[in-house]
Amino acid sequence: MNEPGFSPYLIAALGIFLFYLGLRAVRQKKVVGSEGKDQGLRNPEYYVKLLGSFLGAGLVFFWAGTEFHKMGGWLYTSLFSLLTLGILWWLIRFNKIRSSAKAGLRSAMLPRRYSKAKENSPNMWSMAALALLYRVQNRKLYVLGGAQLSNSSMKYARKRLKKEWDIQDQEDFDEVQDWLITEGHRTEFLELIHRIMNSSQSDIQDYIAEVNRGEHAMSTKTEMAEERARVEMIEEEGSKLKNQGFMAWDQLRYMENCGLGYLAGYLDEETAWENLNSVAKALQSRYNSWKDMGEAYLMGREFWSAIDYRKKGRLYEKTLNRLLSDKRSPWNQIKWDMPLLKQ
Repeated sequence: MNEPGFSPYLIAALGIFLFYLGLRAVRQKKVVGSEGKDQGLRNPEYYVKLLGSFLGAGLVFFWAGTEFHKMGGWLYTSLFSLLTLGILWWLIRFNKIRSSAKAGLRSAMLPRRYSKAKENSPNMWSMAALALLYRVQNRKLYVLGGAQLSNSSMKYARKRLKKEWDIQDQEDFDEVQDWLITEGHRTEFLELIHRIMNSSQSDIQDYIAEVNRGEHAMSTKTEMAEERARVEMIEEEGSKLKNQGFMAWDQLRYMENCGLGYLAGYLDEETAWENLNSVAKALQSRYNSWKDMGEAYLMGREFWSAIDYRKKGRLYEKTLNRLLSDKRSPWNQIKWDMPLLKQ
């Protein structure tokens, strides 16, 4: 039996580490570049590093298997393979187990109850800001998350967050919320508006041709149709879009996620309300009335997806009109300029 040239255990540990780096990049959909910034899916460096991680892991695993084979033939190689597969399985499952443990324990220990906003409080103003979304979804208006805290509401919230945002754990949730506050769709939308408004008709047609060829990270027919619709909207009402902005679109979705995050176990009750009220103040300072905010949200929704808006836009418009006309609606019961002081 020959002595191995290198410790196969250290080699195997290196392979597992490289594999974990690749796995983490896939889950986060980003890696950190040499300049310290996140490199997203549109950056080729992401794919280079991703390929490097998995290819490197594969080569190192082969190397480790060879060293184990030197130690004891196929028996050692088989044991090494089983051990490696077990560790890799644990790495894949670890984050899901970790993120669900807190929510499961929290759901089991807390009684079923509603986290209601107190009358004439900043919490109530924040929930009124979500009235357009909650009325369409048939959620309870002045309740955090629109439902009582329970096992069923936790499953509902987690399912929605996964479907709409691909959120599967605490890290994903925090990342999405941070993106909505710091960048959101408004960043790329305003960049497109600036580009189209400052381009000649010939340049615009060239851009449309690029879109039709599947460039600009658009590969499906739906994505291409959405981008063409955005260009048409900019050509028709670019100045209005630019002046209105898309803050309401990003911030109201952030606020909705605060409630869902509370039900899902990603936010505790106090933090959820604090985050809601913090963004509520930003909304109140950016817009002049409930009507102004509501119309800005609908414009953002239409710009985000003209196809989705064709399906649901009429419902949102009717709900907006009812909120404005019904004297009993929260938008007519709660003043827009209500002071949003700390509770």
